[in-house]
Amino acid sequence: MGKGLREAGLGDADLVNLSAIHAKIGPFKGLAFNNPSPQTEDLYIKSINTTVDQYRAFLEEVRTDTLVLPNCDFDSGKPTKAAEYSLTDDTYATLLAQLSERKFDLASAELRDNVHEFYSDLSAPIETKKDQVRCQNVLTALG
Repeated sequence: MGKGLREAGLGDADLVNLSAIHAKIGPFKGLAFNNPSPQTEDLYIKSINTTVDQYRAFLEEVRTDTLVLPNCDFDSGKPTKAAEYSLTDDTYATLLAQLSERKFDLASAELRDNVHEFYSDLSAPIETKKDQVRCQNVLTALG
């Protein structure tokens, strides 16, 4: 047995049994494991099958070079907008800085348009406005 460890004693089994009972009736009963119903299992299996089928379809589109992913917020399904999600704001600011460093030389017209569309409403409470230096860098890069 390793250093600092001890053999299980008589009280240890009682403690395990007490905690199992306490989890079912005490304040932690929400943490107790409940077996899923057959209906829940069916929903789970169907969702896995749907996911696998969609993944296979996407892989086939990648193989045939026909995959088109929409440029949208995956939570809402709507176009991405500034001030909707702070990490998106930060990501766009980083992307804009990288594109600006290279004078947009590798950026497609579609990407440039997307970035300008994202920043089209500068009155929005964009996360990068909280950092004056970063905000100024965004404004400078937008021209």
